[in-house]
Amino acid sequence: MASRLRLFILLFYSIFLLDGFTAHSQFYSGSYMQFGKNRVQYDHFDWVYYNYGAYKVYFYTGEEKLAKYAGERTKNILNDVSNFMDYTPDGEFQVIVYDKESEYKQSNIGLTASEQYNTGGVIPMVGRKVVVYFEGDHRKLDEQIRLGVARVLFREMMYGGSVGNIIRSSATLNIPAWFEQGFENYMAYGWNTRLDNILRDKMLMGRYKNISHLAGTDATNAGISLWNYIVQTYGESVIPNILYLTHSTHSIETAFNFVLGTNLKTLMSDWHSYYLTEYRKDYPEDNLPDKKAIIKKPKTPCIYYNLKPSPDGRYVVYCTNQLGKAKVWLYDMQTKKRRKIIKQGEKIDRVTDISYPLIAWHPSGELFSLIMEKQGYIDLYTYTLADHKLQSRRIVDFQKILDYAYSDDGTKFVMSAVQNGQSDIFVFTAASNAFEKITNDVYDDLNPRFIEHSTKIVFSSNRPDDTLRSGGDYKNMQMNNDIYIYNYEAHSRILRRITDAPGVDESDPAPFGGNYISYLSNASGITNRYLAYTDSAISFIDTSAHYRYIVHSYPVTAYTRSILEQNISPSLKNYAEIILYKGKYRMYMDTLAAEPTAYLPEQPRYSYFMSQCNAEQRKKRRYDSVERIMKKDSLLIIKSIQQAPPPVIKLVLPPDTARPKPKDTSHVNPGAVRVNINDYTFEPSPVFRQPAIAPVPAVAAQPAPRQDTTPVKHADSAARKKVLDKQNYYVSFSPDFITAQLDNSFLNQYYQLYNGGAGPIFENPGVGVFLQAGLSDLFEDYRIDGGARLSTDFSNNEYYMSFSDYSHRLDKQLILHRAANTYALDNGYTDKVYTYDGTGIVRWPFSEVARIEASAGLREDKSITLAQDIPSLETPIGYALTPNSELAFVYDATLPVEINIQYGLRAKVFMQYYRNPGGFANSNLYVFGFDARYYQKISRDLIWANRFSGSTTQGQEQLIYFLGGVDNWFIPNFDNSINVDPNQRYVYQTLATPMRGFSQNIRNGNNFVLYNSELRWPIFHYLVNRPIKSDLLNSFQVLAFTDIGTAWTGLTPYSNENSINQTIVGAPGNPITVILSQKQDPFVEGLGWGVRTRVLGYFVRVDEAWGINNGNFRVPPVWYISLGLDF
Repeated sequence: MASRLRLFILLFYSIFLLDGFTAHSQFYSGSYMQFGKNRVQYDHFDWVYYNYGAYKVYFYTGEEKLAKYAGERTKNILNDVSNFMDYTPDGEFQVIVYDKESEYKQSNIGLTASEQYNTGGVIPMVGRKVVVYFEGDHRKLDEQIRLGVARVLFREMMYGGSVGNIIRSSATLNIPAWFEQGFENYMAYGWNTRLDNILRDKMLMGRYKNISHLAGTDATNAGISLWNYIVQTYGESVIPNILYLTHSTHSIETAFNFVLGTNLKTLMSDWHSYYLTEYRKDYPEDNLPDKKAIIKKPKTPCIYYNLKPSPDGRYVVYCTNQLGKAKVWLYDMQTKKRRKIIKQGEKIDRVTDISYPLIAWHPSGELFSLIMEKQGYIDLYTYTLADHKLQSRRIVDFQKILDYAYSDDGTKFVMSAVQNGQSDIFVFTAASNAFEKITNDVYDDLNPRFIEHSTKIVFSSNRPDDTLRSGGDYKNMQMNNDIYIYNYEAHSRILRRITDAPGVDESDPAPFGGNYISYLSNASGITNRYLAYTDSAISFIDTSAHYRYIVHSYPVTAYTRSILEQNISPSLKNYAEIILYKGKYRMYMDTLAAEPTAYLPEQPRYSYFMSQCNAEQRKKRRYDSVERIMKKDSLLIIKSIQQAPPPVIKLVLPPDTARPKPKDTSHVNPGAVRVNINDYTFEPSPVFRQPAIAPVPAVAAQPAPRQDTTPVKHADSAARKKVLDKQNYYVSFSPDFITAQLDNSFLNQYYQLYNGGAGPIFENPGVGVFLQAGLSDLFEDYRIDGGARLSTDFSNNEYYMSFSDYSHRLDKQLILHRAANTYALDNGYTDKVYTYDGTGIVRWPFSEVARIEASAGLREDKSITLAQDIPSLETPIGYALTPNSELAFVYDATLPVEINIQYGLRAKVFMQYYRNPGGFANSNLYVFGFDARYYQKISRDLIWANRFSGSTTQGQEQLIYFLGGVDNWFIPNFDNSINVDPNQRYVYQTLATPMRGFSQNIRNGNNFVLYNSELRWPIFHYLVNRPIKSDLLNSFQVLAFTDIGTAWTGLTPYSNENSINQTIVGAPGNPITVILSQKQDPFVEGLGWGVRTRVLGYFVRVDEAWGINNGNFRVPPVWYISLGLDF
């Protein structure tokens, strides 16, 4: 038996050495178990900063260019947002700039160090951190800065900057997600076609009928649309008043009623009707692709993207991303079967990164390649259809690759990539692993594709003109992307501009065959496919002929949902596209029409509605350079054009050999001509320089802006630019949180000493005052926590101190703890036990949801018998010095929804070892345990929560589990009628909970298993159709539950050695002891109902349960009042 035990222990340890470790807090106190997410660090950053006075911009070495851009933009954005909110921040901002998203995800900022089971009195500090990362698009970087600034100002305005204001506001202010996150994101993005497409889809499918029932991104998007409706209807001037009254009255309903003169119910009805009326009037019927979707039933919520058809049309490759877990699929169009190629990431509640994987088919059609990022490195994978093998190689010298595509011969690919903080166009040769840089400036160059037998490159860019230069000026960036062509064969520095529509975004250019180029445009408010045809004509002749280029552009689709992306295969004459429809991403593939029709439908009032939104959005995005004034005013031209709908035009494209002639409009009155903004004529022209300040002339039918092919010299004098001194960052700490609460649980969880006797009573600590404070550095890499739990008589106090280091992948923590507890012994005396322990913990994360932990500690228990008589005075002081270690694997993939409500799985498997040098010979204690919890969504925030847990102890000494009751039970009861096996060498004791319907000790032993199941329903939040001001009602939950479990001694619960089957009859001092054997059902059950709610910040639990023991219901039911979250 001993040899088998040693073999089992060795095997268990071997498994854990491969899979995991854990630290403190196992079944020390019932169901309390520490889970939590992780951050995985692959890189080390040396932080420096620029001091701008009102804020500091932190960055790491080599990213000076991004840092300076972020610093300049933050100044304008801070002034803009502050003026819009009519609020001046009090204090210094910290803007933290990361080079790319994968490096940002390594940051510890926002990571919760430990889970709070008692929510009362926990006051998080309102920080002033704005964390951004570069995605290769400066417009997105601006949006991130705006979002961060708006979030800091909003929360400071609502909750205050001082500790006193934060405490008062946190206790009384209840702000729904659609209000807070909606406002912050509205300040960041305004109202644009992307958001409008999402809202249109949700509104028409009836999903946004009640904004109070929405959560997550739905709540955010609906909130953005509500704030946009308020601005469109009541004007921007009402926003500061709404925010101020929300803060002062602690009621958003009062604020809306006072400022807007309407109650919240009416406002919500008007908001819903406003958008729904516009959408139904403009598009009474859906117009979508005729072809059936590739995937009949796409999953939701799941993003489908990077749809790439093979050159022969038989296969498509696409990506899916569900909450951060990305997968690449190969789909056979003939067999209708798909194969998973690779997966990456975990489902987690963080920003979803759909910039990877990237996909491109080799022109042979025999293989395709993927570009992914792993542990900070960029890898190129090649998948061969013949043998289904995936091979990889590393690509260096780039910070991020944004897009790529093969050349016609498959030896090169053109790509948009980030290098030195800017996105440029490169041509990469795979064989030599070398690249050629095409553009080298600050402007964002995206979506490159080879065209015309790989002699030219088409791409989209926000550059101001058609001339390639090194460097450039950020202030000259356009607010939208246009389409350009680069002559790769001639290496010309002059680009051919295909589109020039101010305020309109064009993207995803692709060859369409012949001289046609396809691209996506949101000119009508809905992103549709457009075709551009380039023609040339002789401009003048001197010694040679000089040509001017004429571009004809027109839409070829008129969908009522935006095309999110397109991919075209000119050789096969097919296309693939993705559209969001009825909440799902629909993928389509079809053959290109030989003679596609140009759709120019009448643009109804919706176009004017969208142009108004875009104009308001751009008014908020003020630039400090006068060069942008004309670009902003040019939006008015678009609006005036869109107000007058053009007639429907049916245009049949000519064959490739024929070219359309320019229309002769010399005889037409310019005032009567309707301008087609998609038809451009580019001619050589003198240098056009915008005046410093000049109004835009009212030109309704003037020629399109002419191309500027002369280099522009940008003033870059020292008088305009302030020299910034780069300074090193040194670790400094600031308050992270403060806790002041009443609590009846132990401060640092640990096993209590077994108090022995025939009728042990497990002592819960009484209600005491818990004080705690936390400090962290700017990047939250280092944390210091300290706390004290003061008992009512100041006799049994607890103290602890913790220091954590998360700066590297291996997390480290040191905990020092001291506690005092009083125990009643079976001989009538009372012992006071002082416990001192120190624990060192290390954690190694595999991913953001999985980690291993290991800890080693030393514990000293000092037992003093309190003086009552002479024998108690003569009792010597007992000392027990116990070294211990723990190992565990922790997995936590839960998604928080609201308090005590989450979705997903989390689990922990652990092992503990205790050694008692002063105990029996070879006094070892081994504890093995597991705890798995799964939370299933039923409907919105109605969930079904399940927990399965168990533990066993082995060795010469034992740990006893008392089954029954709940955690943090006020006035707990103990069942003294259940005997404890006297043959077991128990040294520690703990609870196995919850087992409702019984007192503590309905079963006991050195093993236990327990199953708990709960239906959790936040009834008022679920049913009430408006925001609930009362936190008590908003967090109120009704539960139905059942518990099944047992604790036992022996090999199995049904073995004869189980102490529940034996009743010991005898008295102390009596030499005769009678043992009665009787078979009992080892398992007990409990079922009942309960309520949960937050009262003054404390999450209070009230349960009524009926127990079932040996098949008999126990009446009356048992009531429980306790504190704490989860089970």
